[in-house]
Amino acid sequence: MAVTDAGRSAITGGGDKWSHGQRIVESARRALASSSRRFLRCVDCRYRDGVLTLDGRVPTYYLKQLAQTHVARIDGVSEIENRIVVTSAIGRVA
Repeated sequence: MAVTDAGRSAITGGGDKWSHGQRIVESARRALASSSRRFLRCVDCRYRDGVLTLDGRVPTYYLKQLAQTHVARIDGVSEIENRIVVTSAIGRVA
């Protein structure tokens, strides 16, 4: 389903806000994808009103922190909400 400019405005409250937020999300995804740590490439990113939210699962607290560090310097992000869950090697929450 294609999202029109009108649909974007309805979702985010304005077309300019959507494109600004989308640029930030794409910057965050690129920053995580450029990591040599493959688990960071699976972290989901969302942005709204200055807050970048990270979601996903990683096997260590170090990788959770590393994901946050990779996106910390993106212009327009005033806060990072790190919702990444640390799981054991078999997928259980640590």
